[in-house]
Amino acid sequence: NRPRLLLNEISPKEFISEAVENRRMSMFVDHDAPGIFSTIRAITLATCGDADGLHVSVTSSHDPEIFRCLMENADVLKYGYDLKFQENLLLLSGIDIKGEMMDIGLMHYLLNPEKSHSVSVLAKSYLNIDIDTEQEVQEEPVSLFDIPADETEMSAKTETAATLLVGMKVREDMNSASVSSLYNEMEEPLLHV
Repeated sequence: NRPRLLLNEISPKEFISEAVENRRMSMFVDHDAPGIFSTIRAITLATCGDADGLHVSVTSSHDPEIFRCLMENADVLKYGYDLKFQENLLLLSGIDIKGEMMDIGLMHYLLNPEKSHSVSVLAKSYLNIDIDTEQEVQEEPVSLFDIPADETEMSAKTETAATLLVGMKVREDMNSASVSSLYNEMEEPLLHV
C-alpha cells in the first residue's frame, strides 16, 4: 500500500491567506494550445505547512487575476515544473511573477542528470506515491478527446500538490549535496530571462 496525497480543497481567498502564511506554493498553469501564445484555461495552486506530511491545500480558478497578489508577492516561494514557460504564459496575461522560483525538473537535474525529471517519476522516488493512480479509475473508457473537465482539474490538483512536496524534498537534497548555490546564483535567475 502506497501512501496517498490528502488534498484539502479550499476557496481561492482561503488559499491566498494560507500560502502567504506558509510562504510557499506550487503552481500549474493549464493552457489551451502548445506555445507561449496560448490562452490560460486555469491556474491550480497548492500549499502546505511542512514537508513531512502528505496534507496539501489546493485551489484553482479560470481567472488568473485572482492569484495576482500571490504571483507578485516576492515573499512567497514558487515551486513548479517548467516554470519558465508558465511564467511566460502569465506575463502575457499581465502577471509578473516575483520572488524565488523553484523548478523541480531543473533542481533535480543538478542532483541527478541521468534520471528522469518528470513529476510522476519524482513523486514515486521522493514521496512513494503514484500520482497516475491517485484519481479514481473510471468504469467506462473515455475518448482521448473527451476527458471530463472535473477529471482534468483533479489531475492538475494532484500533480500540483505532488510538485510542491517533491520540490521541498529536492531542495533539502540540494542543500545536502551543496548544489543550492549553483541553482540560486546561476539557474534560478535564468528562469526570469
